[in-house]
Amino acid sequence: MIVTEGEKAYRQGTRALVLAVAIFLLWLVLFCLVPVLIVPAIWVCFVMSATTIGRYVLLSVVSRFDRRPTDPPVEAPVRTPSIAFIIPCLNELPSLRNTVPAMTSLTSDADVFFLYVCESASTDGTPAYLAEQAERDGRIMLLVKAGPPAGRGSAVKYGVAHLPPCDLVGFLDADYMMDQTSFDRLLAVMGHEDSPAVLQGASEAANETSGVLPRLLSLERRWMDLMELKVNPKLGGMCYIAAGQGFFQRRILDDPRFVIDESSLVDDIDLSCELALGGQKVVYDPGVVSRCMEVTSPGGYLAQRRRWMRGWVQVSRKYLGRSLRVPGLPGMLRYDLVRFLLKPYRLALLFVTLPAFIALFTVGNVDTTTLVLFIWVVAALPVAGVLPVVAGACRPRPKEILLSLVGVPALLLIYLGFFAVAVLEEHVLRTVPHYSKTEKADWDRFASPAHAEDQEKPEDASIEGHS
Repeated sequence: MIVTEGEKAYRQGTRALVLAVAIFLLWLVLFCLVPVLIVPAIWVCFVMSATTIGRYVLLSVVSRFDRRPTDPPVEAPVRTPSIAFIIPCLNELPSLRNTVPAMTSLTSDADVFFLYVCESASTDGTPAYLAEQAERDGRIMLLVKAGPPAGRGSAVKYGVAHLPPCDLVGFLDADYMMDQTSFDRLLAVMGHEDSPAVLQGASEAANETSGVLPRLLSLERRWMDLMELKVNPKLGGMCYIAAGQGFFQRRILDDPRFVIDESSLVDDIDLSCELALGGQKVVYDPGVVSRCMEVTSPGGYLAQRRRWMRGWVQVSRKYLGRSLRVPGLPGMLRYDLVRFLLKPYRLALLFVTLPAFIALFTVGNVDTTTLVLFIWVVAALPVAGVLPVVAGACRPRPKEILLSLVGVPALLLIYLGFFAVAVLEEHVLRTVPHYSKTEKADWDRFASPAHAEDQEKPEDASIEGHS
C-alpha cells in the first residue's frame, strides 16, 4: 500500500476521474462498433438502476414515517466502564490542537485513556505536540509507530496491540471530538451486561456551513445514516462501522476472529463484514455524536472517494464468497450482506452500460420499449435528488432542497464512475492500492467565537425524522 498526502493524494482523485471518463468513452465506442450489444446493455442498465434507486426509495420512505426513536433514554450502569480511545495520527497537528483539549476534557468515574498512534513519518510537529500533552496528562499515551506510513488500519491495529486494561475501546480519527453529553451516553449504552458488542454513533460536520461541498457532503451523510444505519437494520439488514469512528466491547477486539486488516483501504468496512459473518451485531445510536471536519476541496473529495471505492472492491473480493458459504446467518442478513458486497460490481456495471443509450440514438433503432427504458434511467437521477427530502435528511429550506436536487445526482454519477475505475484497477490492472490521506479544514477557524456566532441555532438545524 502506498500512502499519499496533499497534492499527490489529489492527483490520485483526478486520475480516477479521468480514467472514469475514458472508460465511459471506450464503452461508447464499443457499443457503436458492435450494435448487437446495445439492447442487452440497455436492459442491464435498467435493471441495475431500478434495483438501486428502488431500494433507496423504500428506505427513504420508511425513514420518513418511522417515528420510533433510535436513541431512547438509557439508565446509568451499576459500574461505569473504563474506555481507551485509539486515535491514529499522520501530520494532524492543526486538528490535534483542538481535538486533544476537547477529548481530554471528558470526565468519567472510571479510567479514560487516549492512545495517540503517531506515525514516525509525521513532519508537521505532531509527535512533539503529543509528547508535550502526554507529559501534562497521564491519560494520554503516545505510541510512535516506526517505519513508513501504511494507512489507518495499520495504525489502529498497532494501537489495539498496545491497549491498557479497559472495558471499552473507541476508534476515532484525529479530527473527531465528542462532548460530555455524548460521552456519558456512550458509557451508559455500552456499560450494561446486555449492552451492544459494537456501537456506531452519528457524525456531524463542524464546518458544514463553510461552503457548498461541506453542505452537500453533510446532507449526504445524514441521508445515508438514516437509510443504512437506522432503517436498514430494522428491516433485518446489516449495520456497519464507518465515518471515522466506532466503539467496541474490549472482548471483541481480543477475539482472534476480529483482527484489523491493515492492508485494507477501508479497515472499518472490512471489520464490519468480519463481525457480521462472526455473528456480532453493530448497533446504531445517533445520540452518541462525534463532531469532525468535512472535506472542503474538490481534490480532497475525489481522493477520499477514490480510496473508499477501491477499498470497497477489496472488501467485496475478500468476503463475497464467505458470505455465501458461512452457515447459520439469518436469511435477511445474508441477503443484505451479499447485496452490500455486490454493490461495487452492480454500480460499475450500471456505469459501463450507460453509454448504450447514446449509441442507441446514434446507430440503433429507437422503439417504444427502449424509449421507456431510456426515460426511466434518465429520471432515476432526479429521483435520487428528491429522496433526502423524502427521508427527512434535508432541511426544509429552498437552498438546501436545491442542493439535494442537483448535488446528490452528481455525487451518484461520480460514485458510479469511481466504482468502475476501482473494479478495473483491482481485477484487471491490479495496481498498487493508494491510501490517499485527505486534508481537512483547519479546526482553529471553526472553533473561533466569530464562527460560532454564524452557526445555525440548534432549533433551526433540527431535521424532521432524524431522531
